[in-house]
Amino acid sequence: MTFRKYEELGAYHWAWADRRSALYAPAAEARYTIVAQRTAPGQRVLDIGCGDGYLMNLVADCGGAVTGVDMEITGLALASQMLGTPRNLRLLQADATHLPFLEASFDRVFLVDVIEHIVDPGPCLGEIGRMLAPEGSLLVTTPKWRPGKMWDEVNHVREYRAEELADQLRAFFKDVSLSFFIPGGVVASPSSPRQDLYPDLVEVSVQPVPEGGRGRRRILSHARGLPQSTVA
Repeated sequence: MTFRKYEELGAYHWAWADRRSALYAPAAEARYTIVAQRTAPGQRVLDIGCGDGYLMNLVADCGGAVTGVDMEITGLALASQMLGTPRNLRLLQADATHLPFLEASFDRVFLVDVIEHIVDPGPCLGEIGRMLAPEGSLLVTTPKWRPGKMWDEVNHVREYRAEELADQLRAFFKDVSLSFFIPGGVVASPSSPRQDLYPDLVEVSVQPVPEGGRGRRRILSHARGLPQSTVA
């Protein structure tokens, strides 16, 4: 699937969080803030599918040292432009299923609004497990499945029910917990065409599967714990 939103909209994640923008999306702004605030100062953070770098900017402001990876060169070019002075940031074009990092390289991995774009998330989740430090954690957000119509029928390949998300992550992690959040107390700008953007999101907390754990069912998740190396 060709992802063309950066060519068409530019650095749209920054616009979604800019209250002066006609694209301002309060739910998106709240979601990114919630995710970034899960970062502790000094943590080594990997943002998979970093796109135009907006979340990286928030995480850096919270004190994390952030690496952003994406396959979309246009998104990475926008990130470089928007982020400006590198600070504790670095950008890399890389495939999420074959990442050029050593084991236990990161304390926190973000997979934010990404899994719904992946046909088979298994290899990506396996890589995340390999790269997480023993006390590391994974945070995943995704639009909650709704009957009849996908949130983005052009760019999403799958949107998950909660139990499907849980099953997917349990193939790679243990102690999976799901939570739902709808940003509250925020009123959309009347001019915003994206005010209903992803009102329900799934967040999952997990620990890795014990050695020898099996299973390939689908799930999306926020995760905590030691990584599992490989799952058949």
